[in-house]
Amino acid sequence: MLAHTVTSHQDPPKPIERVVAVGDEVMCFMGRGIVEEIRRDGVHVVQAKGWSLANETRARYYLQKAAVKWAPPKAAFEMNKLERMEAAREAKARAVQLFKEGDMFNAMARFNTSIAYLRYINEGETNNRERAESLELMIQCNNNMATCHLRLEKYAEAVVFAHTAQQLCEALESNSEGRVMAELKRRGVSEDLVFRTWCRKALFLKGKAHHLKGEHADAVASLQGALKRAVQQKEAADIRKLLDASKAALAQQKQREKKMWAGAFKKNSEEAATTKECAAAAAAAAPAAVAPRHGSPDAKSPSAAAAPAVAARGRARVAQPHMNGGSSGGAAAATPAAARTLSPLTRKLAEIEARNRARVAAEEAALNDAEGEDEGDDHEEEEGLEGEGEGGVVTGRGTAAAAAAGGSWKGVLAASALVVAVTAAVLARRKQ
Repeated sequence: MLAHTVTSHQDPPKPIERVVAVGDEVMCFMGRGIVEEIRRDGVHVVQAKGWSLANETRARYYLQKAAVKWAPPKAAFEMNKLERMEAAREAKARAVQLFKEGDMFNAMARFNTSIAYLRYINEGETNNRERAESLELMIQCNNNMATCHLRLEKYAEAVVFAHTAQQLCEALESNSEGRVMAELKRRGVSEDLVFRTWCRKALFLKGKAHHLKGEHADAVASLQGALKRAVQQKEAADIRKLLDASKAALAQQKQREKKMWAGAFKKNSEEAATTKECAAAAAAAAPAAVAPRHGSPDAKSPSAAAAPAVAARGRARVAQPHMNGGSSGGAAAATPAAARTLSPLTRKLAEIEARNRARVAAEEAALNDAEGEDEGDDHEEEEGLEGEGEGGVVTGRGTAAAAAAGGSWKGVLAASALVVAVTAAVLARRKQ
């Protein structure tokens, strides 16, 4: 016998339906709505969502439990303009409640959600009534966001939201005779409420945030604007107190900046005066040391121009054999002390002259070694040339050191040219 197996075909379990409660969003045959009341007999009172009657009232449905099903909330991009406006109002109302309870973070999140819904509304798809309601919510939410950020010490963000609310109020003020403002008046929003209360609050919050950030000039400008719009004496007193504090801090800030710049200008003036004095001293000393004697018949020749100094130096060398080394050492020792007061260009030229002096001294030593190999009249003649040559070299070295100590770069260059010219004359005479 064949065994027959009996299989039972069971239907899949039905999903558990969510129990509808007051405040839930539901779907019915008329569309979406919000459950306002559930009566004892099971009748659900549902307020229509997403559309309104001609007089801006919401339709209400009285439905049995079986005709109402729970519906998940729509995303912002799925809503129409009326649904977004309703969502913005609901988010703002919840944010105000959280703010009163002291929950700043969740209150800011709800205010921000309300602003986000309003930004999704395309201005081209709205009428004056919807624009008026949107502006009313935007101004209030931005002022409240600035207040929350101030309490959380986020001053930069507070400035942004308060400035946004200020711009919206000023835009309505600039077109106070327009249709949007007329629609706001019809809704019970007066000009004093927009131009004074809301705008004054935005300017005060903005000025307070600037003051706490240390931006006292911006704080003074905002608080002065808020003071002009103050109506009650208490409001004016609070604004004036903060305004005086900002003005005092601004005056102290300007005084510190003035002292700082005064010190910087004084330092620059002293450095310029020191450089000018050094240049004047160098200009007075350098020409006297290197200028040729115009009365000499050979004034055009560098060696002839230095002849009196060369002769005097030669006689001094005969009397004091070590004078050459002592003079050079003295000039080299004086140069660093004087260079501390010179400009960088003058110090660089002095270093170049020091290297030139070392090179000339080496050439002079080589010439002295070559003199011992000469004989007779040639030796006597070279003795005279040696005095002239050494005298010219030492004179040029001393002149260059004096010019470097005086701080004149022209004197340094002139002294270097004199050294090179005298050395070339000595070499030429000895080759003959």
